[in-house]
Amino acid sequence: MSDIPPPSPPGPMEPMTPLQALAARVRRANANTNSGLRASSPAGTTQTPGASSRPGSPVPPGAARGQQRARSDFEEDESDEPAATALIPYTPTSNLVLLAPVLKRARRLGIQAEADLDIFLAAPLAERTAYQYALSLSNNEALTTLSLHLDYKLPGTLRITCSDYAWAYMLSPTITSYRTSEGADTILAVMRDLNVSDLPPRHETGRCEEVIRVIGKAMITCRHHIKEKVLETLDPTKAVARDIGSLSAAIVSRSKVKLTAAFYIRVAIIRWVAESFPEYRKDDNFWVKVDVSMAETRGEMRSSALIQAAFMEMYDDDKRKYGIPDLLIAQPIEFRNQEDWIQQLSDRASRPVPQSAGTSGLASKTSTRRRAAPK
Repeated sequence: MSDIPPPSPPGPMEPMTPLQALAARVRRANANTNSGLRASSPAGTTQTPGASSRPGSPVPPGAARGQQRARSDFEEDESDEPAATALIPYTPTSNLVLLAPVLKRARRLGIQAEADLDIFLAAPLAERTAYQYALSLSNNEALTTLSLHLDYKLPGTLRITCSDYAWAYMLSPTITSYRTSEGADTILAVMRDLNVSDLPPRHETGRCEEVIRVIGKAMITCRHHIKEKVLETLDPTKAVARDIGSLSAAIVSRSKVKLTAAFYIRVAIIRWVAESFPEYRKDDNFWVKVDVSMAETRGEMRSSALIQAAFMEMYDDDKRKYGIPDLLIAQPIEFRNQEDWIQQLSDRASRPVPQSAGTSGLASKTSTRRRAAPK
């Protein structure tokens, strides 16, 4: 009798750990993949689990034709390809080709575009990558060429800044001329001195011209606004406050400028011209008359003290006619309490930049070509 003990009856199966369950799933997937590969292998060839799936692979030594050597599921593969390639067959081209009708319906491509898509999806991965890179280079060149032919447009924030500076310049009590063609150049020069963002460099004269155009348009808007508010106080049918304080407050309401006593005097001068020369009220030359009147006053008085006395007389006369300004509604501040950029604009308004100086970055002949004088 044999001394070998009989086999013990099988006991209850212990539950698998998560790692064991994962290994079991991998073994099942590997078995399914191997069975599919054996069925697809051409005659005269065999497939070893985990070995290369290329047709014509030789039968391992010692294995009968049509048979395969049993191997452990986790035995190290001796081929030059990793075992994972047998688990997940790489067939991207066939998958993309099947996806082609879906892409065509979703994107509504034209005939030529559909043909290009078929060629692209059927190409190997390396060729598709090269094509995508070439396409990105082509799009970049096209966008660069397109941007060169587009008209330059100021960024929104720069456009607002140009308007703010133009209004502050026009509302300066030291401005020597409301119609000078040098005003926009002076404003741009101050903006450069203060390093305002997004300004084009001086050598880009075309873009600088666009900045000058936006500034000039804002200056025209401000002049119309001042004239409108002044003429409203001279119209008896208008129910508006007529004292110099209320008028000045209405004028600066659309700007970042604060009221000052010097600005009260400047508004009084403008209203004095409108009242003294009614024939210019509806004419575009109204501001020319204002400039001429201020220049004639300076020329006749010949000294700063007499000039100031003449302007103060206009201011006192305005208060007698239209009332004392209500300081509770329109409280003026000292000029030194204005923001720094407004103070710099006011300082330069008394000595505008000559066009020939070129401080705005534009040649003098381009400034001459721009306009003789804004309306």
